[in-house]
Amino acid sequence: MTTQKFKWQGIVSKYAYPETWRSLWQVFNSVIPFFVGWYLMYRSLEVGYWLTLLLAVPTAGFMVRCFIMFHDCCHGSFFRSMKANDRLGLVLGVLVLTPFYQWRHSHAVHHATAGDLDRRGTGDVYTMTVEEYLAAPGTRGWAIASCAARSSCSRSVRSSSLHSHTVSGRRAPGSANAAA
Repeated sequence: MTTQKFKWQGIVSKYAYPETWRSLWQVFNSVIPFFVGWYLMYRSLEVGYWLTLLLAVPTAGFMVRCFIMFHDCCHGSFFRSMKANDRLGLVLGVLVLTPFYQWRHSHAVHHATAGDLDRRGTGDVYTMTVEEYLAAPGTRGWAIASCAARSSCSRSVRSSSLHSHTVSGRRAPGSANAAA
């Protein structure tokens, strides 16, 4: 394991710090094609919506690349200079329709609290504990039924009388008492 760790570090070490030429290349090969795609989409409206929608796919890909650079600017990791990260982040924020300073703050809070169920909420994918899920209205029957289908669930849950709990007036799929 230790030798693999050092091998991995050697492979990624050249990407540990930003290089201005590499960052600028990423800006040029993402932002320019994004604008070209935008322009072509506008011009394609004269031909038909089918062409516009077809061009939207690669243009959306370049927009995602712009958002990735925006994200890196929010972390201050795209350029060595924080001022350069801020300036490019502001421009990219306009392109990806995301306010730079507000998103940078909420994203920093997300990183500070990710995985901490006592401080969840900012930028998180909503996550419930098992207890919260089972206590939520309308989910208990589905949880027990899907749990019963797997052998990894505890015996007390599988043998629970809630096995036949109804959800929306119907038996939970997979429950022992489900209507055939």
